[in-house]
Amino acid sequence: MKPFIVLVLLLVFWLPRAASALQFRTLGWDAPVSGLYYSAAGREVALTAAPTALSPAFTLDHGDVLQLYRLDADRTRRPAGSIPVPQGLARAILVLHVAADGSCSGRWLDDSPEATPAGALRIYNLASKSVALGVGQDAVRTLAPGTDILARFPLDARAIPVRLAAQVGDHWEAAMSISQPVRPRLRFIALLRDGRPTLDNPHPLLDWMPFHELLPPSGSGGKATGG
Repeated sequence: MKPFIVLVLLLVFWLPRAASALQFRTLGWDAPVSGLYYSAAGREVALTAAPTALSPAFTLDHGDVLQLYRLDADRTRRPAGSIPVPQGLARAILVLHVAADGSCSGRWLDDSPEATPAGALRIYNLASKSVALGVGQDAVRTLAPGTDILARFPLDARAIPVRLAAQVGDHWEAAMSISQPVRPRLRFIALLRDGRPTLDNPHPLLDWMPFHELLPPSGSGGKATGG
């Protein structure tokens, strides 16, 4: 009986982990990312990222760490970075950064409907400065670098105002004011990054990068669409 009990215990321990695949999309921190691979279901998967848009979905089917590598001409694998996966993460955005020596690091952002439900906007401050933030009629809140907040909007709203200021030295400077279109069953994730110069604005304080998903009606089998 003892070998049978041990086998049952092993199955109870391992089966839930094997079933909990991680679905994720990538975003390049400040430049396109290419030439990276990871292994999934026994095959090599090319991992790419752009700094201006989310990638198609990738799947990590097991493990607590995303092991990245590059391939030499003879297909030899060269380690490029190890990114631990937070426990319980099922859907995520992976913000990838490639250092000058080619090594990779990343930050996982929870992209699940449980973390950001319909009728809500989650804002991640990935900038190097603190941000003062006002969403709709809510009181202004301060986001330190590396932190996030969740703001909700009324179901009948069609747009919500977002006001942003950045801390520069010992004072605050207005960064931008946005009217973000919304609608029922819509959820938003917005990333704040240090501003990238453009022709219209050569010295922006912040970049605002919103991504949205329209969730299916409650109880329906419809498929959510992302943006």
